Amino acid sequence: MSKFGRTSVLIALSVVYLTFELAFNARLLDVVGSAASPGEVHTIEVYGRTLSGLAAALVVLSILWKQRAAPAGNAPAWPMILVACTLTVGAVFFALETLVNYVARQSSAEFRRTSMNILLLQNALAEGKAELDGLTEHPELFATPQGKAFLALFPAMAVSVDRLDEKIRPVKLSLIERKLRKDLGGVNGFHERYQDGVDKIRLKFQDYRRLPTVAIDVDEEVRKQQDKAWEDYLRDLGQRGWTPSTIPPGLERRVVAQVRKKGVQVPDSWSPSDEAGFRAAVESQTRRRLAKAPGADGVMINGRKVAPGLDWIEFFAQEAVQAELRRQLGLPPGARLLPTYENAAAFDKAVFRPMVAQLAARELRRYEAPVSTFGPGGPNEAVGLEAARAVVVPPIALLFSLLGATLHLAKIFFLVHQTVRQRAADERPQTTFWQGMALCSAVVAVCLVSLRVMDNDITRSNLYVVMNAQLLDEPSLTRQMVSHSMHVIAVGQAFTYPINEAIRTRLLGGITYGYKGKTS
Repeated sequence: MSKFGRTSVLIALSVVYLTFELAFNARLLDVVGSAASPGEVHTIEVYGRTLSGLAAALVVLSILWKQRAAPAGNAPAWPMILVACTLTVGAVFFALETLVNYVARQSSAEFRRTSMNILLLQNALAEGKAELDGLTEHPELFATPQGKAFLALFPAMAVSVDRLDEKIRPVKLSLIERKLRKDLGGVNGFHERYQDGVDKIRLKFQDYRRLPTVAIDVDEEVRKQQDKAWEDYLRDLGQRGWTPSTIPPGLERRVVAQVRKKGVQVPDSWSPSDEAGFRAAVESQTRRRLAKAPGADGVMINGRKVAPGLDWIEFFAQEAVQAELRRQLGLPPGARLLPTYENAAAFDKAVFRPMVAQLAARELRRYEAPVSTFGPGGPNEAVGLEAARAVVVPPIALLFSLLGATLHLAKIFFLVHQTVRQRAADERPQTTFWQGMALCSAVVAVCLVSLRVMDNDITRSNLYVVMNAQLLDEPSLTRQMVSHSMHVIAVGQAFTYPINEAIRTRLLGGITYGYKGKTS
């Protein structure tokens, strides 16, 4: 293939990649800006790592293809190039996963505890529900593209906020309650789950109604079965003219076999004249059978016995039934439930609201647990690690998404420049190479500087200004770079998100990247 053809193919592949990367960037902001669940964040993280791997594979492809096209040297075969690109995708995919896991595992106990509070506040901001001492004067801002970008970067700024835990303490309980109500599907959603749980209990009651309504006297039943079995045994022997003590010698084993065949499982060593042993075998069998008989002395529900003969209201009020329903719904111990409520409002007042308050109070104790409990071996280590990972993922995913898109956009500019100046490139390859690099660098620099000097509603908001000021309280090159990067991203996404979203919905047919929630 000619150099022009090779360059054209690389440009086309880069454009295809860039199309999916820009659509992913829009969807990533949708996920962060809608308080998505950890599972949804993990799903889109997988797509992000895959796209980053493909971006690296395109770079490997261009390098190896160029070597293959060289007039001399060891040209790699196409199968080897394909293997190299595939390995690159896998290596980058797992490298990014390792990076995220490493950062989370190396986090301090204090960072893990702070991460839980950051996620709580981040979710509230995404829903426009947080009001923090006048810092969130326009909560609806966080539903805008620049607001979603800010939420994606929010953890990186929030970890630098001094005493964040203390500053959100006055509203923390209400934020936890809001989160719980959402996780439970709201009062209407939870009421539907409750009705499903009641329907399952009603099925148990229908089975329960088919059982005996009076408890069986087990001892009396044992005596009846013993007498009946012994009488049957004597009658069988009498038909042959025998009694238990007059069985002809040598036929005892045959009698034992016949007794066992009739259903009385006497031991092999049993003597046909041993009435006590016979009755003991009958008793053992009868008690085992009655123990398995449904409703013989009640029915077991959730490990507890419910007496027979109850009506629906009495059955539903049983602690065993109540405990089973609480277990199905995740209700706290002690909650008392009725078979039906007039409407969702009555259910909210009687069940949902007290339950949320009780669960929130218990959850608050974990948010305010001592820092040491989030360290290695602590009771909150696992939840702290999960929170730390959730805090780390969005900024890293957004960073690599923007990095991949920027580099491949610059690469397209470079390849187009090389194609346009093909004759000059053939004559002075080094000169045109550096000219192309300079052009790309200049374009990127102008864009970054322009975005840095611009402002929007987010970068002018009180919350952003205060958090950025605290980020820069300790002057350092790293903090300066973080501050500049966040400003550029928050401003830039206001321009790029509508384009990226149009690519996702119109050009790519509404690709979801595993997230099917709201898009605005």
